[in-house]
Parts: sequence; structure tokens; C-alpha cells
Amino acid sequence: MAIKHIAFDTNTWVSFFYNAHFDKLVALTLQIGLKIYSCPKQLEEIKSVISRDKFAGKLRAPVQEYLDFCSRIAEVVEIDERFDRLADPKDNYLIDTAYTVKADHNISSDTHLLELKHLGSIQIISLSDFKKKLKLDYINKNFFKKRFGELKNSFYFR
Repeated sequence: MAIKHIAFDTNTWVSFFYNAHFDKLVALTLQIGLKIYSCPKQLEEIKSVISRDKFAGKLRAPVQEYLDFCSRIAEVVEIDERFDRLADPKDNYLIDTAYTVKADHNISSDTHLLELKHLGSIQIISLSDFKKKLKLDYINKNFFKKRFGELKNSFYFR
């Protein structure tokens, strides 16, 4: 089954930001038509995490630019918070997001999520397993600079 709809956990988003891999996220959406989903609660958590002192001076742009990037690359959906079975209750919304959008996969680095392997039809896998599953060579920055002219001069490609 092809991967088409995914939800990232917050740590996965932060990893992309910290390592400045915006090009890889955009490439995923362009090369295989991948749809990435998030929710307002996750955007708040991302904001909280990347605003921490340990990220000060390590990220290349103001916090709001990262949130704007999330909102551009992911479809932000409203969720019904119903799921309540995770070991870390604050992560239950991640499963609600995946269910709301009928995601194929939830990409996570949290052990308590990865140990589940799946919930219903949603596969829970690590970022490295996700990359292996896609067998995808990321396109270069110049390709999508042309496709996304409005992003050309943004911090994503500096």
C-alpha cells in the first residue's frame, strides 16, 4: 500500500526544523503527492517546544516562521479529542489527528507510540523506517524553488 496521508508527531517536526530539512518535506509532497496533516493543538505544542531556551540560537528563523511553514506544508484540521489510551496522555491528540484524516501512517520518535506498531489501519513508524519505506531520493532545492517562487527568498532555502 502506498503511503499518501501521514501525521507527524511534534518531535518529528522539530527534527526537520532543527536540521533545516525543509526541502525534504516539500519534496515529499511534490514527488509522491504525500499529504501531511496537523492540528491546532499540535501547532501550539510545536510553538512551545521550539520556544524553549535549548533551541535559542540554534534555529534559523523566528518561531512564527516555523509555524507558518507547518501551516503551508501540512493541512491543519480540527479534531475531536476522543482517544485516551496512550501512556503519555498529552499525545492522544496525535492519534485523533491521524484518525480524523484517515492517515496511513503516524511518524513518531516516541517509544510509547512506536511500541504500538499500529492502531487500527494506522501504522506507527519511526522517521527512519518511513524514509526506507518510501525509497525516495529527495529532489534538490532548485527544483522546488522554481515551483514555489513565493518561498524562494524565505529562510527555508537560505
